[in-house]
Amino acid sequence: MKQALLALACLALAAPLSISAQSSACAPSNGLNFICGLQKPEDLVLIPGTGWLIASGMDPGAGLHLIDTRAKRAQPLYASDTPARPDRNRFANCPDPLDPRQAVLHGLSLRPAQAGHYTLYATNHGGRESIEAFDIDGRGATPSATWVGCVLMPDKLAANSVAAFGDGALVSTAAGMETPAGFANHGAFVSCVAHMKDMTLATIDWTKITPESCAAAKASDNAKADAAKAKAHAGKAKGLAKRAAAANH
Repeated sequence: MKQALLALACLALAAPLSISAQSSACAPSNGLNFICGLQKPEDLVLIPGTGWLIASGMDPGAGLHLIDTRAKRAQPLYASDTPARPDRNRFANCPDPLDPRQAVLHGLSLRPAQAGHYTLYATNHGGRESIEAFDIDGRGATPSATWVGCVLMPDKLAANSVAAFGDGALVSTAAGMETPAGFANHGAFVSCVAHMKDMTLATIDWTKITPESCAAAKASDNAKADAAKAKAHAGKAKGLAKRAAAANH
């Protein structure tokens, strides 16, 4: 299972929310299988006793994805049509359901609940700094999710990871920093920094991290990814042409 988790951790970025088929760029290689199309997957949890993984998404609106390790496919688990059933007893101070279009989900923690159900906790930076809670129903052929509540983070703290205890207590690591001006939320800021691949903590100039510099870095990343895909497709076409020519001789 460890090997499967390591292979599935190699998830590609930037593609549609609904993932119905794998592209040629995601073909198995050297005994590893790849699942492409998720938007900045950050954390993974395994639903016990199943072949299902849940992945978080660090892009606004990326939500949660359900990964079928047997079929090597992923599908949305938390999106705009996910039902909400607020649990006011457990999450009395949670104001409203999270807007799936704003969700920027980060660290995950899964705890068993009543028979066939689990509670999934996800740190969130979109719309509010919080730990969001979902009921995961694992009784059917395909697990489903329902939003049930949240725990708001203290002012100026952004949660990174979360762990849940059997008595319902939560513990989280958190960064104590304000969201820079110009960014809609801390998740947008974190996503921006993720594109600054040539910078290190020793060289980064925080005053130059702006939505504009982020857009430029993201455009550069996309251009490099497109060029790599084009090169891969060209190489594949060339190989097919060679085999076709050889077959005609």
